[in-house]
Amino acid sequence: MLRATSSCAWTETGAMNDRAESNKTPQLDDVDTSIILLLTRDARLSARSIARQIGMSPGAVSERISRLEQRGVITGYRGLVDPAALGYSVHALVGVQTEQGPLLATIIEQLMQIPEVATVHIVTGQWDLLVELRLRDNPHLLEVVTNKIYGIHGFRHCETLISLLVRTPEGGWLPPELVEKEQGRGVTRQAVAVAGRPQQGMEEEEL
Repeated sequence: MLRATSSCAWTETGAMNDRAESNKTPQLDDVDTSIILLLTRDARLSARSIARQIGMSPGAVSERISRLEQRGVITGYRGLVDPAALGYSVHALVGVQTEQGPLLATIIEQLMQIPEVATVHIVTGQWDLLVELRLRDNPHLLEVVTNKIYGIHGFRHCETLISLLVRTPEGGWLPPELVEKEQGRGVTRQAVAVAGRPQQGMEEEEL
């Protein structure tokens, strides 16, 4: 499945990327909202297909999409991979405590070099970092934690949690105010997702 990512781009320090037009939250009208909702369900939708669903011309839709990209609202189009389907059925979260100071940036870089690492978060609380891992099985988890994470310079100790179930909204997270606009018109997120999929046997034009 392909999905557009619709969020402002942020750097590692949390500052907004200068692709956005300003440091203010981008203002979206109903047309922008409809386009984003459709693309987050299926990024393969063509401008012509979107235009049919929202009642605009394909050219106007293409212009809107380009504008959303330039403003940093839509940051990319990615294929979503199911790790379990590829044999990586273990999903683990590792809280890591590290030595303090400038070494933290180096530790993060070392963690990101581990192929099994999906994300690294700097967090508040008892842990300095929260590391998300995707693994084949428990022995694989043990190998990564003991042979790779333990060996990182600056590592102090960690706690490993195995995720039993992950639930995410269809199409991924979207700002509440954006979803509420659709709900106010009686359109649920699931209904938008179904409407955004091509009918069986119908080929979509290229964007």
